[in-house]
Amino acid sequence: QGGHLTCGTVHRRSFATAMARSGPDRGAGRWRRERRVAERIFGALVLGAVSCSLHGRRAFSLAKAPVAAPITERPNFSGVWKLLRTENQSPFMQSIGYNFLLAQSAFLARVTQTIDHLGDEVNFKFESMPPLCPTRQSLVKVGAPETPMQDDAGREMLLIKPFWNGTIFFAELQYVKPRHDLTIERYLEEGLMVEHVKYPAKNTQMRRLFQKAS
Repeated sequence: QGGHLTCGTVHRRSFATAMARSGPDRGAGRWRRERRVAERIFGALVLGAVSCSLHGRRAFSLAKAPVAAPITERPNFSGVWKLLRTENQSPFMQSIGYNFLLAQSAFLARVTQTIDHLGDEVNFKFESMPPLCPTRQSLVKVGAPETPMQDDAGREMLLIKPFWNGTIFFAELQYVKPRHDLTIERYLEEGLMVEHVKYPAKNTQMRRLFQKAS
């Protein structure tokens, strides 16, 4: 406007003048060379962008990759284990029918369990002082439907279908008369062997912790 030429107009006219001076063949050749250069630059930019994208995705996937949990071996309970302490023993004993005096004095008993553990077979020898019940022995096999047992006071129980739940030896435990349906877990905790008995119907539980003597 007003007789002035814009930069775009000057550029177009200069390009047209150059094309006219160089002739149609030379102008077309220069245009093809410039196009090839542009295509190479564009291709390099695209490859760089793709490479960065793939690298970013790989780094992200490595950062988010889950870490495999360490495999923990099943414990071996072999040895002579002496009762060190109990947790919630007296209330638990009352919940399965023991009288108040016996439940309160149970902590005085010195209990020893001698265990020979080989694979899926666990052989128990139970002793207590004072001897409320004679020394008992029980062979427990993984998957066995029922294994007759006695508690430290001589009451009859059934250990039902024991199995391994990770590092925990788990089974159902049933008192026969009167009947009480419990569960029992045996595992190691900070070098101690734990007997963890639960009574789901009454929402109570007891733990006995044993220290290895040999």
